[in-house]
Amino acid sequence: MIELSPSFREWSQRSSLNLPQLPRVVRYYDSYSDSYSELEELASNDIWILHYDGKAASLNFGAFPPQLLQLLKSWCAASLPVNSPGTIDSYINRLRIHLTPSLLDLISSGPLELRSSWSVLLGTNAPYSVFSPISSVLHFLCEHSVHPWAPEWDDLISLLPYPKKDKYASVRIGDVFITPTEEQSYVQFLDTVVSRIETQPHALTMEELRTGSSALSSRAWTSESGV
Repeated sequence: MIELSPSFREWSQRSSLNLPQLPRVVRYYDSYSDSYSELEELASNDIWILHYDGKAASLNFGAFPPQLLQLLKSWCAASLPVNSPGTIDSYINRLRIHLTPSLLDLISSGPLELRSSWSVLLGTNAPYSVFSPISSVLHFLCEHSVHPWAPEWDDLISLLPYPKKDKYASVRIGDVFITPTEEQSYVQFLDTVVSRIETQPHALTMEELRTGSSALSSRAWTSESGV
């Protein structure tokens, strides 16, 4: 657990009653299964189990300082119906891994000091991936008028700069391309799948066909890339 600053401790105590109450049930949509799932007993459970993309994931709120629990639960409960469960799972994990006093001070400092606090966070070399979840939290605070935030500050949050990100670094260093050995393995695997389709088409499982299709798509992409 990180050491919370006095300003954040004071803010969390003052604002806790202003947060929206947790709903009795939260429904969210999983595009993988094309179905809705539900979460219940949100206040009493510090671990929420999400089902998406054919797997189960845990949102472990107990990994955060107690002063953050109500805020994070309220934010997640409001975000799940409008965002993918995978996005919320990723956001919670990023905040858990990269939680710092400067990140929390963004919340407690308020809109008048937001630009200054944001610049401090940029100066800490915080990873690019943490800026989306913290921005989402700030938008939530504005939407629900959690003191000292209000809806009129929402546009200011949208204008805050993110760290510079080199989109093509992995291309320049070659990390996105397969090696000749990997290419040979792909070809051998695909040859085996094709041979079995020709000789024993009913013996292949759907999982083997899906794996072969994924490998073929990957091979086509690397060929177009000049590998």
